[in-house]
Amino acid sequence: MLNSSNVNEPESDSQPKHVSIDRQAFTSPQAVVEDLRTLPSGPRILPELLALLSSYGSNLDAIIKLIRMERALAARVLKVSNNVNQRGMGECTSIEEAVGRLGFEQVHRLVITAIGLELEGKNLPSYGLKGVQLWIDTVTVAIAAELVAESVGLDTRTCYSLGLFHGVGMVVIDGWIQQKQLELRFTSTGFPYDTTEGEFTMLGFNHAEVGSALLKKWNYPAELFDPIRWQYQPEKSVSYPKLAAVLFFARWIRDAVHCDDSVPLPFLSSNDYLGLTFRQLGEITEKTKDRLAQSSDLLHLA
Repeated sequence: MLNSSNVNEPESDSQPKHVSIDRQAFTSPQAVVEDLRTLPSGPRILPELLALLSSYGSNLDAIIKLIRMERALAARVLKVSNNVNQRGMGECTSIEEAVGRLGFEQVHRLVITAIGLELEGKNLPSYGLKGVQLWIDTVTVAIAAELVAESVGLDTRTCYSLGLFHGVGMVVIDGWIQQKQLELRFTSTGFPYDTTEGEFTMLGFNHAEVGSALLKKWNYPAELFDPIRWQYQPEKSVSYPKLAAVLFFARWIRDAVHCDDSVPLPFLSSNDYLGLTFRQLGEITEKTKDRLAQSSDLLHLA
């Protein structure tokens, strides 16, 4: 367990007060999701596709049929199947051959990564974020979450998916702000609260709540939308506190990987669910850096 003397404990009632500047415009995370007219439709195939990819007895034809429903996804599957690592095997020109060549594990990762890019690879003016940086940060959290899960014996596929979708609420909020032609800007304060303080002040809710509402609307399983909802307060998750804690630590690792300044250490209470040591966190951070450097395919899918 982490030593409390080396940990920055949160202040009591550290979450900012809910202040709404316009009760008619700012209602609830669910209302924002329902009100946004430009929600992408592609990710709705993911629950069924993930279920098929998680079962080694699945019908390959069913997987191929779903991939074919999304033109951009099909194109990326073909692209990766023809990458430099596959040279010598001849050019792959069909989805059937591509899926067979890559195998379930690689297709699983490629599918959720491609969909994550569709959701989180765009500029977010309200957050001052370029799509490239947002996507690099997103992939970093996904890799870190996968490595944390590996260290504590949790499902790595689920945690990788959590990492890729952890910030999708920012995409929804930004789209909604542009739709309403509002002049709102959010600045990240870094770990542990990121942009949530400003969101609470101006909206009365944060992007984690909105992201959870979106995934719930798309009928994603609770093991995805619940941890995303509570990634800033894992102790409040009734059903999946360990998965929420994985995201909490993955965000810390993201900042440790990308920030030059020292990053405050994770809260002691958030570690009660995983039992990570500082040494493990350091090792996972270094592994994340290495794996990120090797993930050129994931970072150049566009």
